[in-house]
Parts: sequence; C-alpha cells; structure tokens
Amino acid sequence: MFRRIGRQLLAAGSIVALCAQVQAQPTVSGAIVADLSARAPALDRQVLQHAVSAMQCAVRHGAEPARRLAVIDYSLPSSERRLWIFDLAQRELLLADYVAHGNKSGDNHATAFSNMVGSHQSSLG
Repeated sequence: MFRRIGRQLLAAGSIVALCAQVQAQPTVSGAIVADLSARAPALDRQVLQHAVSAMQCAVRHGAEPARRLAVIDYSLPSSERRLWIFDLAQRELLLADYVAHGNKSGDNHATAFSNMVGSHQSSLG
C-alpha cells in the first residue's frame, strides 16, 4: 500500500513543482485550509495554505484529485512532529507524526533540498 501511495506522490511531485508559484482560488482553498487547520492547530497555517494551493494547482493541470494530503513543515526540526496527513473527503486529521529528511539535507533542521536522483536530499515537490 505504501509503495503505491509513494509512486502516486512521486508522480504528482513533478506537477506540484510546476505550480509552486501559482495561487489557488482563495474561497475554495480558504475553506479547506480553515477546516484542516482546526484539526491540526500545531501546523503553521501558512504552510498548510501553500500545500493546499500546490495541490489545487496540480489538479488544475491534469492531476487526479487527491483523497489525502500530506504536509511536512521542514522549518521545524526533525525532533518535532512535522508531518500531517489529512483525509480530504472527511476533512479529518489521520496522522501527526515525526518524519526524517534526506541525510544530505541537514542535521536536525533541513537546510538543503534537491529533486535529483541520488542526491540523498529531501525534495520539496
């Protein structure tokens, strides 16, 4: 199951990267962000807004609508919970947990990122 989800996330990653600078429709994303933020108050609202905007942009560019949204706040150290996974249909928090970053992305804080295969760095999209 996790391999299938991982492949789907990797396939969507290239589309999400294209959308990184595009703003989502404020009313649609605002409602989603408000609902999800209420269920994950420790998640920075601006980080969540960026994730929802990227997801919506990917859908506008041909990606299948997502059933789940995973958000990692790399501004937090890996010693804190910085991964949130949401069920978008139910607008529920499924998981809030710890997540590591690539071994060449930094020590406790991720400071370097890459989409290059073999870089051993975390990808941002």
